[in-house]
Amino acid sequence: MEEVKEFISNESPENYPSLTDRIQSTVIDAVLIVISMFMIAMILDRYEHVPDWVRIGLFIGLVVVYEPLCTTLGFTLGNYIKGIRVRRFDNSTKRINFLQAILRYVFSWL
Repeated sequence: MEEVKEFISNESPENYPSLTDRIQSTVIDAVLIVISMFMIAMILDRYEHVPDWVRIGLFIGLVVVYEPLCTTLGFTLGNYIKGIRVRRFDNSTKRINFLQAILRYVFSWL
């Protein structure tokens, strides 16, 4: 029973990742997004007359949707590699919802 209590106390909201881990996680995610953009561009280059709005929409969608969606599902690739988990402040066992993830993403750019 003591092991369970110890495990729960390690998952408390006060157990935040370091700034270095956060930066490394962000760089990993940025590299993944850039690689994904190149892959999308290569796929679209195989088709003739792809409208610019399709390219722009796919690139913006990738950047805007990747982090909030992955955060809602549990973690981004960078967070997974660095061992960072985004959880609700009031209950560290629950993930944040999509709206909270979008707001978190928007405020991270400010």
